[in-house]
Order: sequence, then C-alpha cells, then structure tokens
Amino acid sequence: MRRFFIDPRSITADTAFLSKSESQHIVSVLRMQPGEKVELFDGTGTLYQGELETISHDRVAVRLLSRDNEIQSCAAEVFLLQGLLKPKKMDLIVQKATELGVHAFQPLITRYTENRSNFMRQHDRWQRIMLEACKQCKRSVPMQIFMPVELAAVSSRPDGANLILW
Repeated sequence: MRRFFIDPRSITADTAFLSKSESQHIVSVLRMQPGEKVELFDGTGTLYQGELETISHDRVAVRLLSRDNEIQSCAAEVFLLQGLLKPKKMDLIVQKATELGVHAFQPLITRYTENRSNFMRQHDRWQRIMLEACKQCKRSVPMQIFMPVELAAVSSRPDGANLILW
C-alpha cells in the first residue's frame, strides 16, 4: 500500500486533502485511480487508512477509513549534530538519519565548512528528503531538522548523555 504525508490541518472528519506535490505524484508518476487504498501519516504519530476518492492534478481527496496512533519504539531520543558537507553527502546523511530513527538533526557551520550557500533552500530540500525517507521506512513521526548554526552556538543537553565523535 502506498504511503503519503498529509498536513494535519487538511483533514476533516472523514476526508483528507493531499498537498499539490503529493497529488501530482499520485496522478503523473503513480497513475493511481479512485478506489485504490492508501496509507497517510500526519507527522504526529497518527496513521490513516484511506481510499482515493477524487483525483485531479493539484488536489486529491482521500476518504478516511480508519485512524490509528503508532507507538514510538525508540526509548532514547537521538539528536544528531553534523558539520555541513557538500550537498549530495548532506542529502544522504539526512536520508539515513531519518531511516535510522534520529529524533532531531542540527547542521553545523564550522571553520572548514565548504557548503555555505543558501541555507533556507537547503533546509527545504532536506525537509523533502526527510519526508520521502519517512515514507520509505514507514516512520510516522518525521525527524526535526533545524537551520544550520555556528558550532560555537551549540550547548550540551543537561538532561541526558552527550556523546561527541571526533
């Protein structure tokens, strides 16, 4: 069953409306038809089983059949701090960190950072990569990705173990 991300604000009592990009993917790439079953996740841990109801290039309506809350299996929250790398390597790290269950991701600007381009555009790209990885590995709560900060601005967390791999 295909899995898609849904904004919790676009869910009504028994219908959900997918974003324009997800709708275009369903229509143009997957060529799905009304009546096909799908699974939706909203980023809060809730999973929805549904059936495609109406389909157009910029809007897909899904009739919700059931709703379940997924219990998180990871006992420890893992926060990953990573110095910025070249774009393709950072994309891979974001993807794999999501698949491995990292809770939050903090990119760091260091003295040797090579990648100092448009951080807002990179952040949007990492968000898209992270959501695609969530679909792939069936993760219902997305990893939180912060904007890049200077290494000097990072402080340790007083409420848990702090490990630094150098």
